[in-house]
Amino acid sequence: ERTLRESAVTMRDEMLALDAVSKVALSGVRGYETVIEVRREDLRRYGMTMSQLAQAIRAASIDLPAGSLRTGSGEILVRTKEQRFSAQEYGALTVLSRPDGTRVLLRDVATLRDDFTETFTEATFNGLPAVMLTVSRTGKQTPKGVASAVKAFTEKKLAELPPSVKVATWMDRSEMLSGRMDLLTRNAASGLLLVIIVLALFLEIRLAFWVTIGIPISFAGAFLLVPSMGASVNMISLFGFILVLGLVVDDAIVVGENIYARRQLGNSYELAAIEGAREVGHPVIFSILTTVAAFSPLAVVGGMMGKFMWAVPVVVVSVLFCSLVESLLILPAHLNHEPKDVRWVKPFHWVQGGVDRVLQRFLQGPFRKAVSIAVAYRYATIAFLVLSAMVTVGMVKGGIIQFRFFPPIESDRVNANISMTEGVPADETRAIMATVVEKAQELIAEYDAEQGRSTARGIYALLGNRQSGGGPGDFGLGGAGVSHKASIRISFEEENIRGFSTIDFERRWREAVGKLPGVVNVSFRSNLGPNFGAPVMVQFSHADTEQLELAADRLRQELEGIEGVTDIEDGRSSGKQQMDLTLTQRARSAGLAQADLARQVRSAIYGTEAVRQQKDRDEVRVMVKLPKSQRANMSDLDELLIRTPRGGEMPLREAAVVT
Repeated sequence: ERTLRESAVTMRDEMLALDAVSKVALSGVRGYETVIEVRREDLRRYGMTMSQLAQAIRAASIDLPAGSLRTGSGEILVRTKEQRFSAQEYGALTVLSRPDGTRVLLRDVATLRDDFTETFTEATFNGLPAVMLTVSRTGKQTPKGVASAVKAFTEKKLAELPPSVKVATWMDRSEMLSGRMDLLTRNAASGLLLVIIVLALFLEIRLAFWVTIGIPISFAGAFLLVPSMGASVNMISLFGFILVLGLVVDDAIVVGENIYARRQLGNSYELAAIEGAREVGHPVIFSILTTVAAFSPLAVVGGMMGKFMWAVPVVVVSVLFCSLVESLLILPAHLNHEPKDVRWVKPFHWVQGGVDRVLQRFLQGPFRKAVSIAVAYRYATIAFLVLSAMVTVGMVKGGIIQFRFFPPIESDRVNANISMTEGVPADETRAIMATVVEKAQELIAEYDAEQGRSTARGIYALLGNRQSGGGPGDFGLGGAGVSHKASIRISFEEENIRGFSTIDFERRWREAVGKLPGVVNVSFRSNLGPNFGAPVMVQFSHADTEQLELAADRLRQELEGIEGVTDIEDGRSSGKQQMDLTLTQRARSAGLAQADLARQVRSAIYGTEAVRQQKDRDEVRVMVKLPKSQRANMSDLDELLIRTPRGGEMPLREAAVVT
């Protein structure tokens, strides 16, 4: 474990030396701790308590400035510098000394070692012990730049590491940004192509070209405006660009088509451009303003959601403003002169003539008749519209049209979170976690065989905590991991590469795991987006806890019988068993106070913190503890002797009532 962590720390420091990387965090690791274990027998032999031993260590390990001496030849600093940083250095401390010169060193009384905190944080990757390095962007760094630098560093590092140490890139969130940018580029390219084809068929080539050019011009103008408003190119703003892509071309089409219609009426090119733009100027301006009015409220939404959504109206308003300027001022200027007669355009005139003849036949035939009938039977037309609205509402109410608060978005990751009964040994949770991982490995092997290649990037399993939906949770260096929780996350290739649905993988994984003994709940998730809680939530309220538990049990049984209902969690937690200590009258008579009892019991079970100090990048605690063999069983409490202020001792069972 120490070698693994030190290798990860070395990699972190080397990555931080890269120009493109400025923030790297470790997760799935335990914090450093200097452990001083002393047996009860040795404490009694030397007449010491754990608190006294901790105080002796605290007093002897010190780094304290004493000010400065202002002498005639200059200023001299004075400092007491006796701080220790390793178990070996602490072992040389004197904890007892006698007038005859004999001394008792800490290593004579205790066993010392540099170890890790006693938490249940433990991570594995593809079944091997692992440390997660999370690289984040800060300031003006770009996600793609950071990702490229880290991947290049990883490839270089792989060639230098010994075979026993492996490095893998497990998740790259910059791929989501790249995918969103590719989507915008593809949509823009296909949109440009469709616009120029349709306009060329129904109007003319030159008009189609200049209307189409208005799309990239409007976007380029928006890219100039957006940074001045404090926004940037990110996942949310790119969504705004994709959203407005279908709106930005409308104004140019309206203006361009009206100029074309003016020319058809015999106006000169210059007059057609001026009058055509002026004639539709008001409608175009008001159409832009109504769209701006629809999106503007998103800019004043409060809370965290408002901070996310603020970029959308900024992008939409910027693009529409640039589109308005382009369609009313720039486009008419391009269309105010007669084009040169180009030979290669002549074949398009024949195609346009054919398309125009078909369109005119439709307008003068079926369309004209339909309008005439609708006007002649106006009450029937209104009744038909009302009926259509009623049918639509009925389809929504009847469930034909599904309603979802937030649509499920397939992710490239699948999570499984395990909750056991509180207080179970970590070995039991580890065994269940291994079973769930094994089922995932079997399922991945099946998918690999079907696809003919590797589909998963790896399985990251974490004992002691749950991973969030967004990433591998960074639980700090030695956070209080719990023994009854575990999580597994599988990262896959992108959908267009892996060739199957992660939602289908989640379903098959859940079926393969089935019911596990001693497990309170196993929940699976494979969709992206915000988590608004369970789709079905029922809350009971009653003054009697037993009645609540009976109701929860009955509801759970009913829900388990409904097909399609999964991951049922009743919200109950019995909690860990607890022993409450109350001071006896005999202990009070011996001079013991509640605080004395609490401190001595805490020292015996949890330990006493002697020193907390900074060592390189880590905060290291020096803990004085009993050996694990003397604080692992109920019988150890019975053997615990409580010291009284007068120097006597009494067993815990006589000093306190244990409930």
